[in-house]
Amino acid sequence: AKAASTGPVDLRRLDPDFACLSFYKMFGEPTGLGVLFVKRSSLYLLGERPTGERRTGTNRYFGGGSVDVVLAGQNFVSPRSQPSTISSFVHGSVHFRGISTLVHGLEELKRVGGMEKISVHSRCLANEFVRRIRLLRHGNGWPLCIIYGAWSQHQSEDDDPFSIDDSTPGPTVAFNLLRSDGSIIGYSEVSNLAALNRPPIQLRTGCFCNVGACQRALGFTDDQIQNNFLIAGHVCGDKKDIINGKATGAIRASFGKDSIWEDVDALLSFLTNKFTSGEETMTAKAFGSEERTNAKEYIISEMFVFPIKSCAAMPAKRWQMDTSTGRLMYDREFALVDSSGAAMRLHSYPKMSQIAPSIDLERQLLIVSAPGRKDLIIPLTPEGHTSNSIKGSTVGGDEDTGHIRVCGSRACAKVWGGDKVTEWFSSFLGVRCWLVRHEGEKRWTLDYNSETVSRKRAFANDAALLLLSQNSIDHLNGILAEQNSKLVTSRHFRPNLVVKSYNTPVERNRSKCRLHPEDSWSRVELFDQGVVLVSGGPCARCQMVDVDPTSGMKGKTLRALSEYRRRGGQIVFGIFLSMGTTDDKPSLQGTAWIKEGDALQCF
Repeated sequence: AKAASTGPVDLRRLDPDFACLSFYKMFGEPTGLGVLFVKRSSLYLLGERPTGERRTGTNRYFGGGSVDVVLAGQNFVSPRSQPSTISSFVHGSVHFRGISTLVHGLEELKRVGGMEKISVHSRCLANEFVRRIRLLRHGNGWPLCIIYGAWSQHQSEDDDPFSIDDSTPGPTVAFNLLRSDGSIIGYSEVSNLAALNRPPIQLRTGCFCNVGACQRALGFTDDQIQNNFLIAGHVCGDKKDIINGKATGAIRASFGKDSIWEDVDALLSFLTNKFTSGEETMTAKAFGSEERTNAKEYIISEMFVFPIKSCAAMPAKRWQMDTSTGRLMYDREFALVDSSGAAMRLHSYPKMSQIAPSIDLERQLLIVSAPGRKDLIIPLTPEGHTSNSIKGSTVGGDEDTGHIRVCGSRACAKVWGGDKVTEWFSSFLGVRCWLVRHEGEKRWTLDYNSETVSRKRAFANDAALLLLSQNSIDHLNGILAEQNSKLVTSRHFRPNLVVKSYNTPVERNRSKCRLHPEDSWSRVELFDQGVVLVSGGPCARCQMVDVDPTSGMKGKTLRALSEYRRRGGQIVFGIFLSMGTTDDKPSLQGTAWIKEGDALQCF
């Protein structure tokens, strides 16, 4: 199918038993329509059977129009036999509207000179791309890429991209990128940055539904592939691009009839700017080693609690923290799940930004507001809770408790609220959903006393607490302003704590002030409360930061961050914190009240 999209295919010469053709690959439409060529002498391989065959054992799917006769009460079916047994592979109505458009696609191929011209054009582009990408080097001389397949062995006789002959491979180039130390750059990092490029670049990544070629190119044994699945959990289509230091797939650049020379220039420019040693120098500046500011120089300037995951923040001037976990009371304790049992997220449902939950500690109520809706009041105590169930999802069963998926991880949850709550959220978001509460830890009360907590972070992705400095936000806004993009606030990044220097911007020595001071912190102490928090590393960012927390509109925040905040294949901003200890300060049990203006010691 791929060969036919960019060159002539002579079935007489190749004499295949079977061949498939994709019109979408040839001229972009229609989707879901193709051709299967079958050699008459090979028809029996497709399962030709006598009329009136009685099937037993394993059943096979069949659709409307693909059988001569079938019984509903017995395992008896006879596949369609006329005009040939291949008719049994046609299920349902023929795509007649798509077939009627094929004439226009075929005329377009003829207009540009036919498949011979397309073959020469697309292979010229691929030849030029391979020639130039081989020249790309890091500052230390290490090559930028490793090429797989036929192009890895092909050498042009000269630098003329038009030097094309029968030995020139096809217009598809599979490769991976290398860092300056020779280690592999994950294909997910490349794909994500390509999508953020201006203009966006579309690259296919992974194993391209060709497991055998992928295994051969990357040098995997059968045992290694099985271990990647059984132990590391790697499956087709996921983002696990590097396991034990080895790439699990590759990057593919494909050229066709609509590709032009400027596309080659744009792709090579992107690879040069983002992945050669110049990128590492730029990133190093963003994580530089400027003089560390005084450890007592920071205070809490803003504090946010997110009672419902991915919904709006609840600002808090003063709030309670569980000193055994570091989690703020009720933070990410609730979530909305869809009918598949997956937690709904802001970047997929931007309207969630309009849902504003708040906690009334004295009355033990969760109060939820949204534009054009009457406030929803939900009791936090089990006594006031009305239960319902999620039909057909992974949440349900005994007492409506089960597991939900939160960013690929499983978490125990309990459906919270009755049909009124379900209808309120479902009608506002326009999708059937349920409110669930994290299950397995003691409910918070004003008289909270320490008990064992089974999951320390509730529905938070990676850690109990997220911290961000105002320095980092100010620096990002400076970059956004230069790009004429909309500025951001701390709420774009959904932090629990925002900290700033004691000194005002006028008094601060900018030459000695770190742009992102939190990057170097391993420990943060709340001096007055005796609370010690340890860093869990930087927070990797996704498209969620592009969503405006007030309007739900999408901006270009992640693209700006990608230009200077890349580390280890991720775009990072802010740090995770969890409860820790020091030699002279043992871990506390119970709760502590923290407030805006509290002093921090950062080490």
